Amino acid sequence: TNAYLAADDVEKGVAMMRKQIQVAKEITGAGQTSYDGVTDSAATLAELGIVLDRKDLADEGIQVIRDSLKGFTGARDEYRATSALDTLARLLVEANRGPEAEAVLGEALRKSVQPVRGRMMSYYQVRPILCKLLALYHEANRPADVLALLDQAPFWGAKDLKELCMETVQVGDNSEYVGYLTASALASAGRTTEALPIVEELLENSGSYDPAYELLI
Repeated sequence: TNAYLAADDVEKGVAMMRKQIQVAKEITGAGQTSYDGVTDSAATLAELGIVLDRKDLADEGIQVIRDSLKGFTGARDEYRATSALDTLARLLVEANRGPEAEAVLGEALRKSVQPVRGRMMSYYQVRPILCKLLALYHEANRPADVLALLDQAPFWGAKDLKELCMETVQVGDNSEYVGYLTASALASAGRTTEALPIVEELLENSGSYDPAYELLI
């Protein structure tokens, strides 16, 4: 596949990706592997479509992942389903389909907090989903939702915001701190007194972090 793409023969590369997806489906159907092969191959196709501005390819890859999720039915599939949902949400964000990504992340969060074989997923597995929701709300300029998620979600696994301040999450092309997303939302809500200590914490621990300085202006 990479050889075709390197040679700028996109259609042959796409044909190879479709073949890989089909093989992964057949192997999965025979019970020889998980759905991860389908998800990975479909994600590659969708990413190619996004890069080339080929909506047809992006939609095709995204739909394959959506369809593959229907096969996750048993308790042992819950972890893989959460991973596939996370991949799907990332692709939807990259494709500028924010509302769909929000719904997918909500489903991933629901699955991640359901007991699997009598055990809950750890907050280390739940927290990245919450962070991605924060990033989505921040990009959509929804500060009230950022604050609501921080205040109301019970699965952060932290005593207070200080423990989350330096956690990082991808926002567009940049990696940002949860503390920055929080301080930005507080500032937007006019709660500057609460935002200031968070900004100071960011500057103390991150040095020359420009977004934090911008909040001080």
